[in-house]
Amino acid sequence: MNKQPYGTYMLTTIKPMSKDRPCPVLILQTSSGDLVNFKLDAGQPFTASFTDDGSFYCTGWYDIELHSNHICPDAALVKPGFGSCFACRQKTGFNPGFYNSDAISDKQAAYNKKPHSVYVANFGGSFYKAGMMSTSRGLARIHEQGALFYAVVGEFSNADLARTLEARLIGQGLKNSVLKSQKQKLYQNIYKLDRSHSLQQFQQKLTNLGLDGVNAKCNIDTFLPPVSLDREISNIPADGASGVVVGAIGSYLVLRNEDRLAAFWLDKFIGRNILIEDTIQNIEVAPIQQSLL
Repeated sequence: MNKQPYGTYMLTTIKPMSKDRPCPVLILQTSSGDLVNFKLDAGQPFTASFTDDGSFYCTGWYDIELHSNHICPDAALVKPGFGSCFACRQKTGFNPGFYNSDAISDKQAAYNKKPHSVYVANFGGSFYKAGMMSTSRGLARIHEQGALFYAVVGEFSNADLARTLEARLIGQGLKNSVLKSQKQKLYQNIYKLDRSHSLQQFQQKLTNLGLDGVNAKCNIDTFLPPVSLDREISNIPADGASGVVVGAIGSYLVLRNEDRLAAFWLDKFIGRNILIEDTIQNIEVAPIQQSLL
């Protein structure tokens, strides 16, 4: 296992687990403005805690052509939930709801002309979502959302054509977003999930949507080792987290602390200064909520 950069950093973004990335990666900004990768390898101790006064900092801008992260040159403060400052958002030049906008950036116009795919994602139970993604990103969009099951249902030469199918599927009743609170209730009882039955239901859903000939696939083993799914996953409500890394469903990091599985959303650390340590501390967890599966 490679030596990890433990210490104090600002978390800028999270790269999720995937078939090509066997562990989630935190993109951390140092006090000198460098970006370093922190790999959350399964089996390693991990403790993270806030070290600041509650301030949120700009996480920088993203190059949509090269798929690379860059720091904010102004180290700007932002409001909670904003992620990036106005200047960095302008430099990124990307609007996911471009089809509702009167004007888009030159960067996005060029990006939209490239191949895009449409997918259907399932997060457990009846939570189905339709979305679109750039073919250049592979399945990254599906993985970062934490889709337990998915199917790529169409491939197109540009984003406008992909949007036509996405809009049709949403018009047929699929969601265009799923709340974290909804995902969390499903994830916490993932060990009870009957994968075979869920795939059969998904396949029938695709048929009902007029998407014959498309195969649904399971993502669970990509996110979590099968041996780990032996009990409920408790939620960590406190300002910090600690345990041995098990895996991550999108940005929902699952840790083993003593004899419990506990998890928290890594997103809550984005834009904040945090201390990452190679230790395990006792943590308080929230009670399990009733399963929706």
